[in-house]
Amino acid sequence: MHYFDNKQYGQRIKKIRELRKIEPEDLAEAVGYTDERSIRRLESGSSSGGIDKLMELSQTLEVSTDYLLFGEEKNNVNCKITEFLADKSIAEQEFALKMLESLFENKKMLTE
Repeated sequence: MHYFDNKQYGQRIKKIRELRKIEPEDLAEAVGYTDERSIRRLESGSSSGGIDKLMELSQTLEVSTDYLLFGEEKNNVNCKITEFLADKSIAEQEFALKMLESLFENKKMLTE
């Protein structure tokens, strides 16, 4: 059974926001808050928002609601890729993307 912990929920939001290099005010705007104080309250654990904000956060941060709520990612490949690329430069991230695209394009050509 899973138990919700407001503090850990906030820590996960902050971790992913920082990994994605999103400023609090930009995240606030993306999920429909008027200013970044609401994001700061979420990240500190003093607020959990509502189900609508959970869904917006999940989509904006590109993680599952399971991960935000409980720290478990049903498909954690996205998280692993994000964490791997987080400390890379934009040029390195773009290179990695081009390599993946090329890999899958070649695979597609081989299977046709």
